[in-house]
Amino acid sequence: MAIEPITTHVADALLLPLGSYRGKPRFEALLSSYVKEVQKLEDATWTVILGRLLDDAVGVQLDALGRLVGRDRAGMDDDTYRLWLNVQIRINISEGHPDDIIRVVSLVEDEFRFLEYFPASFDIEFDETPTVDPFILAEMVGETRGAGVDGAVVVSPAPFADSILGAYEEDEASEEQGGADEAETVGGVGANVYR
Repeated sequence: MAIEPITTHVADALLLPLGSYRGKPRFEALLSSYVKEVQKLEDATWTVILGRLLDDAVGVQLDALGRLVGRDRAGMDDDTYRLWLNVQIRINISEGHPDDIIRVVSLVEDEFRFLEYFPASFDIEFDETPTVDPFILAEMVGETRGAGVDGAVVVSPAPFADSILGAYEEDEASEEQGGADEAETVGGVGANVYR
């Protein structure tokens, strides 16, 4: 059950007295004067509460939340800063599990693959250049992963062929696999790895 602000304190209070006090102008005025103060207090309380919620905070309130979670504004507008605060919160509560890493990256990117390798490493692969700088993604991943776990962000300009290494036998050349020739007319594609 969600807690919601009450905006009808005065109207609610006027329904509470016994029947002999209802409709008495002086009594209702006295009761209303007290309950209006309660309404002002409720309104002020909700202003503070909503200002501390990430989805409703703006400006200086976001800056205060940023100090709490450890993320500087760095010149970002409110909407962008709110997104990165969500990322930082998810990083802060991460336990280094694969699901945690996937959730963090999913906050800023849609299309990627998470590949685990034995004993303790993983790659986050992108077939196209991600919208976020890969160095920033690598930093996020580094803060999210567990201690002793190796992780990398791999960005390739095109999907990998079956194998990038050793595609050439002495007598054959491949149009799709292996390193490119000097003219870059045959061969596979490379990738950038960020740690």
